[in-house]
Amino acid sequence: MVASVAKALGHPLEDLALSRSTIRISRMATCKQVTEADKDSFSVECPLLLHWDNKLLPDIAGAEETVDRIAVIVTGNGIEKLLAVSKIGRGTGSEQAAALLLA
Repeated sequence: MVASVAKALGHPLEDLALSRSTIRISRMATCKQVTEADKDSFSVECPLLLHWDNKLLPDIAGAEETVDRIAVIVTGNGIEKLLAVSKIGRGTGSEQAAALLLA
C-alpha cells in the first residue's frame, strides 16, 4: 500500500525503504530525537506541582484484560507537561510511589 501511494505521488520506489522493520527503526529513532529535544528544552524556572492518577485500562497489547496505568503530570506557571503513562502491577500506594519516582 505504501508503494502504491509513493508511486502515485511520483516518488521513485528505488529511493524508498519500504520494509516494515526499516520503517519501524526510523520511527523509533525519530521518536527518540523528539523526546530528547523535548527534555532538553524543558527548564524548571518555577515551582511545579506533581499530579498523578491511576486507571484500569484495556491492555494496548491486544489482550482481553485490563491493566493498571498511572498518568504523571506536572503543572505550574502556565506549564502542563505529561511525564509518563506507566503500567503498574497493582494500584497500591507503594506501586504508585515507585512509578512516580521513575517518571
